[in-house]
Amino acid sequence: MGKNRIATTVKKDDGERAVGTLASEEVAKTVLNQGKEYLGEAEVVGHKYQTAYKPIYDQKGNIIGMFYVGISKKYYDKLFYDSLISLIIVGVILTALVFVGTIYYTKRYITDPLKQLTEETQKFAKGDFCSLYNPVQIESQNEIGELARAINQMGGWVQALTHQIDKATAISSQPINQIASNEASESSGEKDECLKKISPNDKEQWGELSKGLNEVTLQQILGYMKNQHTSLSASDIAQEVNLTKVTVRRYLDFMEKCGRVKVDMQYGPVGRPLKLYKLEK
Repeated sequence: MGKNRIATTVKKDDGERAVGTLASEEVAKTVLNQGKEYLGEAEVVGHKYQTAYKPIYDQKGNIIGMFYVGISKKYYDKLFYDSLISLIIVGVILTALVFVGTIYYTKRYITDPLKQLTEETQKFAKGDFCSLYNPVQIESQNEIGELARAINQMGGWVQALTHQIDKATAISSQPINQIASNEASESSGEKDECLKKISPNDKEQWGELSKGLNEVTLQQILGYMKNQHTSLSASDIAQEVNLTKVTVRRYLDFMEKCGRVKVDMQYGPVGRPLKLYKLEK
């Protein structure tokens, strides 16, 4: 039947199968005349299709027809462009996620820690050593974390050195006999004042306290420390009595002034010295 279609799944515009229509000249020449396969775009019943044609041989090896599969180019183009658009959307979303993740990581682990370290070093440069009591809280294991630990260690040594200098200055600024007299009177005065506020019974009743302190909180701290046999830091006590470290430190400073707690300085290889408190029996 030459290039005449005798059976096909392709339909004409009116919905009927395109039986009796003709294949394109280019396809017929390649497949029916030359015996080659045809792959590519071809016109099928007046419309463009992506096609594949293959010769059909009889028992003697003669070409007696061709076998066809294909898809409408309009449908093929739509499928291609839809896939391309989906790929672009997915790529944009992934790029945005990577960008946001990079910004978050950079800000949290690089920018913010560096800003914090810069502020601390500027305070040191201006002579503000109040921050020595609040170590830089950076737990990173990278170079920034090592820098933070070095600054904390430097702060600890500066704190200890400042304390020693202040002590030496105070001693050197007074005559020896006056120093001895002042130390004795101050120690006696402070302890007398505090002893008036502390009764020796187990309830540890206190009289008038310093401004901002109250007896209930003091009793709470004392009650916990009385049952401990080791020295404790302000953080340890704060965690157990459910108070902030700043609040506990104020009460401990008051108790230290009254001579009711013994204070030891614990120096480690890295970081600032740690104050340890133990209740005097």
